[in-house]
Amino acid sequence: MKILVLGAGALGSWVASILAGDNSVTVLDYDRVEDRNIAAGTQYYRRDQVGLFKVEALQYNIYKDLGKKIDIINQKLDEDTKAILEGDWDLIVDCFDNHFARSLVHNNSLVNTLHVGMSPQRTLQIAWDEIYEPPTDYEEGFDICQMQGARGFVLFVSGLASNVVGQYIKNGDKESYVGSEKYLKQIL
Repeated sequence: MKILVLGAGALGSWVASILAGDNSVTVLDYDRVEDRNIAAGTQYYRRDQVGLFKVEALQYNIYKDLGKKIDIINQKLDEDTKAILEGDWDLIVDCFDNHFARSLVHNNSLVNTLHVGMSPQRTLQIAWDEIYEPPTDYEEGFDICQMQGARGFVLFVSGLASNVVGQYIKNGDKESYVGSEKYLKQIL
């Protein structure tokens, strides 16, 4: 399956590392690794990679640590580059951390798309495009990596999202989890 992972931050870096190998994974991002990305241990990067492009560092880490290959697109997704979403993808996994990019994906993706991130209430949000609603009251400057217990939360959400993708690949199921206690009780 050809999967495009959007965003190589806390969620995207781990989702890509889990999905790589059995699938053809391409990761799109344009950010560079920063000290704050390393500090909380929430992203799949090392201190000596500060300043490198995230997609290049992630590609190296996944190959070195796991022996798996991923493709990368070192580019920002915006109105001028949104045609990337029309590529030959079987699935898009949106792990962006900003309202603009998430809305752009929601409004322009032509293939099955799973959105993985935080809801405006700061709970997990794993939702297929059919039921996904981009946050309208997104808090600018909010950084999941600064939350207490962020590493455990990020790894949990990344693992759950990867399981949702696996179930979709295996039998076409489209499960969604949108921060409800009802859903959390089912999976914990």
